Amino acid sequence: MKRRYQATGLIIIAALAVLARLLPYAQVFGEESIRFYEGDSYLHMRKVMLQLREFPAFVSHDYFVGYPQGTPNITPPLIDYAIAGASLLIGMGNPDVRLVETVAAVAPVIAGGATAILVCVVGARLFGTAVGLLAGLFLAFMPAHLEYTFVGRPDNEMMEPLMVAWMLLAYTGLQASQAAGRRRRLRAALVTGVVALAALLFWRGSTLWIGIVALGAAVEITADTLLDRRGSTTHSYAALAFLFLAGLLAALCGLNIFGNMRTFSFGVLSWFHVAAFGGRGLVLGRILLGRQKN
Repeated sequence: MKRRYQATGLIIIAALAVLARLLPYAQVFGEESIRFYEGDSYLHMRKVMLQLREFPAFVSHDYFVGYPQGTPNITPPLIDYAIAGASLLIGMGNPDVRLVETVAAVAPVIAGGATAILVCVVGARLFGTAVGLLAGLFLAFMPAHLEYTFVGRPDNEMMEPLMVAWMLLAYTGLQASQAAGRRRRLRAALVTGVVALAALLFWRGSTLWIGIVALGAAVEITADTLLDRRGSTTHSYAALAFLFLAGLLAALCGLNIFGNMRTFSFGVLSWFHVAAFGGRGLVLGRILLGRQKN
């Protein structure tokens, strides 16, 4: 019965989140055209149309930005790639413009509802069911999140909270699975690394949130060492998660599928991020190693 109430609460919160984000529907969907929220959304639509022509390859050079020479991608293109892929799937390989625009316009609403669900799940895992549902309900009507996930506003920012919540859910699995054996902890570490990579490919600003998780892991492990809490559920596989993330990024930098990854810059996904996340993994591993020796 308790699980039924939890599921009902999740469904209600997700529905409220979706309905709240559909409020500007009439201003977006016209009879002859779809009107997007702002200039960035139109820029994404242009990139989606270019991506449709090149799919499944990534469009690695943009002649519109920095005309006439153009530039490599200055933002991770996964959002445009995902919209293009979804449009091709729904349109059975030949979507018309109206369908592509509809997919793009509705995508923020879906992202907003999914984020509310994930916040509920993460909150319930950390603080109990009641707190989790309350957190999800709060997010459903949070003004800033509403603004970035309204219908008709496809942009990178709509994915950032969703991916961060997913990353936290995977990361807390490191802690929740301590009693479940090495295989489950290893899987949780690998999933954390993959989701963190996806977050970066949607928006490079996710670097901040991944760094906060790394800092939290270091603080927890250090506190356990100082307080001699040997029986506590330390994130013992956190170092592996960050090293795995760095390895995946290194592979992408070597392949350079986005056209600008063989640099060393914070502004784009590059070898800088490989060094940053690999370094965090090594630091966490060193802290854990020192704790085990003591």
